[in-house]
Amino acid sequence: MKCKSYLKKSINVGIIGMGAITDFYLKALSKNQFFNLVAVCDIDFNKINKYKGQIDLVTRDVNDVLNSKKVDAIIVNLPNDLHYKTCMKAIKKRIHVCCEKPLVKSRCQVKRLIKEAKKKNVVLQTAFHRRYNKNIYHLMKKMRNSINNHNYPISVKVRYLENIKEHCFENSWYLENTSSPVGAIFDNGPNAIDVVRYLVGDIEIYESYINHEIIGLETKAVIKARTQLIPEIEIQLDWEYQHGECKDVFVKFHDGKNCYCNMLSGFTKFKSSLFHEYIGVLNDFKKNIIQMKRIGSIENTYDISGQVVVEDISLVGSISKKTPRYPWGGNDAVAETQRE
Repeated sequence: MKCKSYLKKSINVGIIGMGAITDFYLKALSKNQFFNLVAVCDIDFNKINKYKGQIDLVTRDVNDVLNSKKVDAIIVNLPNDLHYKTCMKAIKKRIHVCCEKPLVKSRCQVKRLIKEAKKKNVVLQTAFHRRYNKNIYHLMKKMRNSINNHNYPISVKVRYLENIKEHCFENSWYLENTSSPVGAIFDNGPNAIDVVRYLVGDIEIYESYINHEIIGLETKAVIKARTQLIPEIEIQLDWEYQHGECKDVFVKFHDGKNCYCNMLSGFTKFKSSLFHEYIGVLNDFKKNIIQMKRIGSIENTYDISGQVVVEDISLVGSISKKTPRYPWGGNDAVAETQRE
């Protein structure tokens, strides 16, 4: 059975959760004629009241969106612990899903969602927005050119450093030790690991070091990984970085040359890089839906490698419980790398 959007040239989309990232989705939607915004949902009426009279459905109840016959796809922008339940309900109703990272918090949950998405022939996509960053794209092209010339990378380091209090705005659940999985690993880890996967393919995570500055939350982490060809991959995460924002990639090649990428280069205003990245997220969402419409199979549109990042995050969590906390010292190791 084909889903209800197959015969449409455009589809109707609803946003569930009007949190910190909403403005970037709205801007991207305004530049993408394939999507028609028909519904917004949030428990905070102040966040949705302005849309009354502008779009078809304005509600505080998620079920109103999922039960609407007008909604073909949803963007899930909720606290992390609500992702699984909302995504599963949508998939069962044959609604395409684009969900903020992390998709879910456990291996079994992601496998259930994948299985159901395949069964219902709907797109399930995680919004790994950094893979659409133009600077990362240029780095990927440089790496491919080097590899084509038999000059292979021997090490990759990704730094994803920020002060989370500057980024979460009024979304206080980011800093609360509740049922919702939060912390540097669950929040920034998916993007940082996905950047590595985008550049080098599948990775094996074998070690991690974690520091807790806020009780119950991982505020700093160093994740060690490798591939068959690249023995040294390091991912540095920091939620309490005191030097602004640092999101970059270092690549060393076999011939001794280095390649550097600053994800924020060219974007001088705070969070301004996200605008073009979320355009990329929705362009991919559109492409996946159209491809499924033509082929009628989830296998050709579903980004398996991207979703498996969630499993890696779970793996990091299990390792971290057995690994001694990283001896950050007076000047933590992550901040020290700024001087390299």
